[in-house]
Amino acid sequence: MAAPENPPELSVVGEQESPSNDAAGSPPPSQAPAAQAPRWGRSSRHWLWPLLGLVGLALALQQYQRAESLASQVDSLTRSLAEAGRNLEAYRTRFQNVRASVNDLDHRMDALRVLVDADPLKPAAPLASSDASAPRPSDGE
Repeated sequence: MAAPENPPELSVVGEQESPSNDAAGSPPPSQAPAAQAPRWGRSSRHWLWPLLGLVGLALALQQYQRAESLASQVDSLTRSLAEAGRNLEAYRTRFQNVRASVNDLDHRMDALRVLVDADPLKPAAPLASSDASAPRPSDGE
């Protein structure tokens, strides 16, 4: 195999040789356009961290406000529960007094029923609920 008569021209990418530059003896063109091009590497993402920090801070603030709201609701419900407990105790006391009054009224009704059912000509017997130290009528008067 014979070598080609004209060898291929090899050059560095980004460098273009122009006959005018070589002839004038000027330096090769600078790589300024490549240096001025924006780099989308790691340095361009630096704004992302503060943005994520602000979003996180906003979410934390929202959660804090929600927790404060829930804490105030818990306090309000605790006060309502304490008031309901006091009301319930007052109702229990009132119902206990009503039960005692009804029980006393029932005993009095039983005593009246005994008097109504008794023979009117028969002398009255002492009530079972009367005091034992009360004077009794004597048989021999």
